[in-house]
Amino acid sequence: MGDTYVFCFIPGESPGYVIYSSNGATSWMASGEVDRALAAGANRQTIRSFAAGPDGDYHIVTDEQTLYLSPTDDGFVSNVELASQRLGIEITAINLMVFMPETSGYFVKTTDGTSYWHDVPDTLDVHLKTKGGENIWSLNTGQSNSWVVITNAGEISWCDVPEDLEEKLNNSGVGDIAYVELSLSDSYWFIQYTDGTTDWMTPESWHEHMRNYLYDQGTWSGIVPWAPEAEAPVRKPSGVVRTISHVKKLFEHH
Repeated sequence: MGDTYVFCFIPGESPGYVIYSSNGATSWMASGEVDRALAAGANRQTIRSFAAGPDGDYHIVTDEQTLYLSPTDDGFVSNVELASQRLGIEITAINLMVFMPETSGYFVKTTDGTSYWHDVPDTLDVHLKTKGGENIWSLNTGQSNSWVVITNAGEISWCDVPEDLEEKLNNSGVGDIAYVELSLSDSYWFIQYTDGTTDWMTPESWHEHMRNYLYDQGTWSGIVPWAPEAEAPVRKPSGVVRTISHVKKLFEHH
């Protein structure tokens, strides 16, 4: 596999994104506190994980520090800080933070591999309670309570994702996808496959910026941008695809 990426959609009135390559280059289109955190030096560090919430909240883990939104004058407290208080753990023990469509919600995975969740979508809550949260490699949520979960074994489950993304997931095999990123504020998405290629649906105004970044990394030939008028090659399943694309049925009978 070539370069790997950390990609994060930044929701809000002026949505944006952050993309970090394993070769050390960071590019972003963001404003507010996320922009300030990156410009202050996080962009020059190795980014391990990056998450942004619907209310300006964020969580960045680099090889040097953990960053999150500090309490504001109007009484706002980051879910990162609230999670550490509820769980009785240090903020630096939060290895992965996933924000939810509900601003009070989150999924947390700690450095010892333990998972916790709070105020997650009902279908995701049922899935996590049924399957367990310890074997999760990647979890992401999007608008309308959509979500995608990938296990350490490469098995993918999802619910209420956009139709164009669901087609991509249905055409993938076990172990084909490294992770999926969803947008909390619209129907955009980003996929990285385990062979190093990617598919993505983002605003047209971002395309040139993203392509220039990927070209500069020398990985443009390995990138497969997706658009309705330019369908990416279909990948044939490499095995039995065990999905829960109809998790609603599980929830309705729970």
